[in-house]
Amino acid sequence: MASTRPVTSTAMSSGNNSKDSPFQLVEVPLNLEPILKQRLPLSTNVYNAMRLNRTWQKDQTWFTLHDPSVDDVWIVMTFLRKDFGRVLCISRPPAAGITPFVQNAFSNCEFMEWGESFTFEAIDTTVSSMVTEISIREKGNWTQVHPCYLFAMDQEEAVSLTITPGNYEVKPINNEKGMDFILKTWKYASDGSRDYVEKCLQRSNSAGVYVNGEIAAGVIFEGHGVIGMLYSLSEHRGKGFARLVMHQLMKESAENQLVPGCMVELRNDISKTFQEKIGFKIAAKVDFVIYVKTGF
Repeated sequence: MASTRPVTSTAMSSGNNSKDSPFQLVEVPLNLEPILKQRLPLSTNVYNAMRLNRTWQKDQTWFTLHDPSVDDVWIVMTFLRKDFGRVLCISRPPAAGITPFVQNAFSNCEFMEWGESFTFEAIDTTVSSMVTEISIREKGNWTQVHPCYLFAMDQEEAVSLTITPGNYEVKPINNEKGMDFILKTWKYASDGSRDYVEKCLQRSNSAGVYVNGEIAAGVIFEGHGVIGMLYSLSEHRGKGFARLVMHQLMKESAENQLVPGCMVELRNDISKTFQEKIGFKIAAKVDFVIYVKTGF
């Protein structure tokens, strides 16, 4: 694509970056939309995070990186979580490789403390290789890589989804009961997750199936731009509630100019089959990369 230079600022605040850094702070993330739209569906989560900036702007920080050898920009979004530390989402220029310039920029960027807990969400495998090289070989971290599929659906298709009525109610779970439901059922919940889940429920879409006023199934749109934390209570499985909440959230997301997307671990055949049955298509293989500082 032709070179696109989004509106950025070189005036970096203390602790975010130095004036000599190759990363440029993006003051208006929405200016990145034309670039990210061209990179769909691979950059689905980064595109969605950009669209969600209107509610997450107090937490998100955005940067671009201009590699002199590539006529395009790298895009980085980052924010902090109390449970998993710093979260980073990266959109790589489609034709870009990992040059020494790029690897050195990420290895030494001032918005990233490689010795502290972090997660890289839905990064393509080329970027994942760079991240693990830096984290493991350069920094000496015990780093986990979870290979995943990134699923996505066209917005027009998602908007046309039909929500079947029945002896239940389908509505958001953005309340105390909804938060308790997610924290009790999400297998990755840990100390500090309540703060993150609360922010997701307050700032993003969510969907639940209620039977006799109680939550039977629920799912939320996460801060890093994908649908997650899907769960149905065992006594209500086999009733199509998981499909209902997913379709409701996919439809609402598309109506709010988001691209419905989710991540599934490669070895999770049951979830992969389910996502395909409800209309998702595999967009790419991506990785979830995590380092948790343990003090070992």
